[in-house]
Amino acid sequence: ETEKVKAMTPPEETIKALTEYAGTKSILIAGHLPSVAEVASFLLTEGSKALVEFEMGGCCRIDVEDLPTHSGHLRWYLTPEQLNLIAG
Repeated sequence: ETEKVKAMTPPEETIKALTEYAGTKSILIAGHLPSVAEVASFLLTEGSKALVEFEMGGCCRIDVEDLPTHSGHLRWYLTPEQLNLIAG
């Protein structure tokens, strides 16, 4: 958990804050729209325009080799409805 990133923080600043966790096997990013969608898009492309239509309550996995990056790999995306089905 960090206080360095707030709602509406530009994705570049969020990624910069995450670089202090370099070498960590995995990082969970939770947030609000549109910020979390912009961060995901920044990890996937050279822009912050959302490539995935994020919904409130959705979840995704993006694999990256190093930060900062624009070449992440979207492994999966689950909608809130799918998460509810998984939860039972």
